[in-house]
Formats: sequence, C-alpha cells, structure tokens
Amino acid sequence: MPRGTHRRLRSFVALRHAHGAWRLGIFLFFTPIITRPTASENGRLADEKPKNCVRPVRSDALTLRMKFDHEFERMNSARAGCLPVRPPNAFGSGILESRILRLSDLGAPGAPSFHCVNWADPRDNFVNGLLELSGLSSASDTYATVQQKADQILSEFQTKLQANSIRIPINEPTVSGTWWNAYKGVIDTAVTKGMKVIVAYWAYQNGMPNDATAFRNMWQVVVSAYQSNNLVYFDIHNEPYGYSGTAWNTAAAQWLTDFPNVPKGRVIVAGTGYDDNVVPVGSDSRFNGCLLQLHIYGFWHQDWTTQAQWTSSMNAALGSYSARTIVGEWGAPMTDGSDYSNTNTTGDAFRSYVRAVSDVTHNGGMGSCYWPGLRNGDSYSMTTLRTGSPLTLSVNSTSGLDRLHWAWGI
Repeated sequence: MPRGTHRRLRSFVALRHAHGAWRLGIFLFFTPIITRPTASENGRLADEKPKNCVRPVRSDALTLRMKFDHEFERMNSARAGCLPVRPPNAFGSGILESRILRLSDLGAPGAPSFHCVNWADPRDNFVNGLLELSGLSSASDTYATVQQKADQILSEFQTKLQANSIRIPINEPTVSGTWWNAYKGVIDTAVTKGMKVIVAYWAYQNGMPNDATAFRNMWQVVVSAYQSNNLVYFDIHNEPYGYSGTAWNTAAAQWLTDFPNVPKGRVIVAGTGYDDNVVPVGSDSRFNGCLLQLHIYGFWHQDWTTQAQWTSSMNAALGSYSARTIVGEWGAPMTDGSDYSNTNTTGDAFRSYVRAVSDVTHNGGMGSCYWPGLRNGDSYSMTTLRTGSPLTLSVNSTSGLDRLHWAWGI
C-alpha cells in the first residue's frame, strides 16, 4: 500500500447469506468520498489492464469486496484487478470500482492461495524406502546438487505452469536417515524462491503408519526444522484410508496435541478415506482453523460421463467447507491428446471430470494441487522432464494447463 494511504483503510467482517448457506465476507473500503472519474479517465483505466488479468468469480466464493480510490487504482493496478471501471452504485457516488476478489488475488496465505502441483517419485509416493522426486537420486545427490536441480525444476513450474506452491512426500525412511539432509534442499530452495511447500506424509501400505512412534518422530524432525517458516505447511497424512472416519479424526487430533506450537493455519487435515470427503473433519471443532484436503479422480467413476455427476459428487464431498479446502490431488491423462477445451463432454468420463472439477474449484475460490506437475512415466503428468543442463520441462497438454489455470483463477 502506498505511503500515506494506509491510515485511510477501514474494514469490517460480516456474514452474508448465499445459495442457502451463511458465508464469511471481509470487506475493505476507503472512507473518504472520492471524486468521480471523468469519462476519459474511465476509458483510459479500462484499457490499462495489467498482464495476467484475474477473471471475476462468482459471489459464492470466499471473497473480499474492495473499493479503490483513483490514486490507489493507478499505483496498484496489477493487484487491483482488470475489470472496466463501473459507474457509481449502491455503495455511494465517487467509488471508482467495486469488484469481488479471491483471497488468492491478494497473495493471502489460506487455502485459495495455492496454485500448486505435486512433484512426485516415479514409483509413486507409496514407497517403502527413500523417496526420490523425479529428477533426483538418493544414491548420488548431495544437498548442493538437490538445490541446483530443484532450482531449475521449480523455476520451470513457476514460469511454464505459473505455480506458486508444491506438494512433496515424506516418509519415515526418508526423514530418519542421511538422505534427509539432502532432500531438505527441495524445501529450502522452494521457500527461497517464495513458493509455499506442502510436506505430506505417505504411508507405503495399509493407509496408516506401521509404527506410531516412528511416525511421530519423523514429524518431530520436520516440524523442528520448518515450524518457524511460514511458507511450509504440514499435511498430516495422505489418504488415511486405513482408519475409520472416527479413528482418523482421533489420530489427526492427536497430531495437533503432539505439535501444539504449529499454527493451525499451516496444518492440513485430510478428508476421510482416500481424502474423498472433508465433511467429517470440517465439522469437527478440534480442527477449527486448520486447512482441509480433498482428493478426486476420474478413474474412480469411469461410468460418470456427464459434468453434472462430477459436480454433484464434489459439492457433496466439500459440504460447506470449500473455503478451507485445498483440492490436494486431481488429474487426468495429459499425454493422449485429449482436448479439455471442448465444452461438449457428455459421454466422456475424463473430459467431463476435468471440466467439472476445474469449474467447482474456480467457482468456489479454492486452491488446488494438480497430480502431478511432474512425475516421470505418469500419463497424468502436466510436464515432461528434459534432461541436460539445465533441467527443463515441457508442457504435455495446453488444454489441460488451461483448465488448471481456470481452476486457479488465473
């Protein structure tokens, strides 16, 4: 905010009723009455659209309503948005512009801000041993070489995918041995580049840890290293299908008890089962303030060939908790030539799925982590790793990337 304008900002918090549910709105506004822009100013400002304009979103998203004066618009056009200036409205004369913004438009740290991709092990992350993200080698990489490789791959995520976050796996062997000293280079490099990092635990079998003590000790190492870093988030357990719903809530609550100094806003609690339902954890008051996580895949229901079926299922799995939820995994074939830009998807399960999930995510103002941004040998991978110096990535599907950007609201 420009010097001299910060004292003019006021805010209030209010509940509003929309689509049958009460939702929280945070309203920011400038108190002085502002001179109405002239017609020529309106035209000029409407034409001066910043690059990477953010699309408007439906009012049922978690929103901020902001009113900018003329000076603030000119000095912060890249952040203030890219819609034409509106005439005076119900909020009073002299308002230059009023629009609905996502939290992510302002770089907010909550769930909507995650423009995220999973960086995965070629073997998948259910590994009984050391995890090696695609492009890394536990046999030869040092901390320095992991940093170098990570810097190149993460830069490709940022420039070619416009990602601002990554989700990476951990397990007990990876954290308890010497490989952890090098593996941390991925996290350290990402935060240096200003990216958020979701560190997620994968149980290699049975959907739960084999050893509760080893599980806690693993997390103690990770928390001790990154609790003070606001860009690192702790995903307690990926797809905890080994627990009943009640047992998973108890286990996740125990994690919070074990690590009480971790800010709840940086703790991610998986939905039950395969992360496929966030309602049981969202409704548990012990997780108030925590982020939630939903997974949804097209291969789960290949007989669902309309967007309406996927939309209905996803909305039911989210309940009233979309504002706190990250879609931690969703993905579809990106190497078979599928055209996800075609709006006529009836009869095709995967295209119906991709368009429905991206629409629900976009309209709900939600963040998401595509599965995977990079995983060697995975037909769902959004990119392919090109070896050489430096390491580079090529995008596998432009129409798939367009739907990911739509989901992110960019």
